[in-house]
Amino acid sequence: MVLVLDDFLIAPMAERQKALTATYAPFVSQGVEYPGIAACDDDEDGQLIRKLIPGGWTGEQTCFYRRSLKDDKQETFIHNDAAMAKYTAIIYLNERHQCKGGTAFWKHKATQIDEQPDSNDESLFKMLRDDGLDEKKWEWQRTIPMLFNRLVLFDSKLFHSRYPKENFGDKTSNARLLKVYFFQ
Repeated sequence: MVLVLDDFLIAPMAERQKALTATYAPFVSQGVEYPGIAACDDDEDGQLIRKLIPGGWTGEQTCFYRRSLKDDKQETFIHNDAAMAKYTAIIYLNERHQCKGGTAFWKHKATQIDEQPDSNDESLFKMLRDDGLDEKKWEWQRTIPMLFNRLVLFDSKLFHSRYPKENFGDKTSNARLLKVYFFQ
């Protein structure tokens, strides 16, 4: 499931301003460091997104801003968020003139899978994780273009990435800027 809604936030410039003034720091999860993470309010936007999830959603949610600068070291590329959540939602906070690329969805060439399998096969997980750094080992499925105030909601098991691989900007005001929700 991938759902795209434009003009999602009621006050997108106010949300962008919050993201611009947030305090960013690295966050480590499962041994992987993610640069440019900042806490944000668990607000009514999350409540609206919950209503969009098939069957509604009553579980927990996490919300944060993600800032990706051109020179940030990225330990992951093609990945899934299954270990973090059941559903992922992103809202693009870049102004229209800054929008580049978007979010791509992928299928692994060797296994022909497009989502994290329900398996306990550690060697398969390791291969998928390692192969996630090499775009040549994946088949591009589609890209949802970045657009200011666009919501992209999807099943967290789907393999996805920022696209293109390179981030942009040398400061928060011109970097790739997102509001991210994980629904556990």
